[in-house]
Amino acid sequence: EMRIEGPLASRRLLAPPILPVQTSADLLTNSVVQVLVNADGRTVSAVLLPPGSGSISADQDALNIAQNARFESVETAGPGRAPQSASAGLTFGTMIFKWQTVPPTNDEPATAQP
Repeated sequence: EMRIEGPLASRRLLAPPILPVQTSADLLTNSVVQVLVNADGRTVSAVLLPPGSGSISADQDALNIAQNARFESVETAGPGRAPQSASAGLTFGTMIFKWQTVPPTNDEPATAQP
């Protein structure tokens, strides 16, 4: 499951992602990604916060999902509005990924651990 916290939680995610199941012999902690979204709803920055989940693959999946996330846009310009600064419409928040894990089978190796 994924949840969004901070000011970004007030902006609707246009297409909630389908999170991949992670293959791991161990339980994973959450991947937490700090994101900055512009007025158009596009992610302009996504940074994995330490310590990570314990799985390189899960953390990379979290970063990819955060980087490709699209949120509803916010109007920052238009008729009758004052000119806005470059930071107008930017919204910070965190995306928290809680991973479901399945044990590896004989056919696949366990997820790489850092």
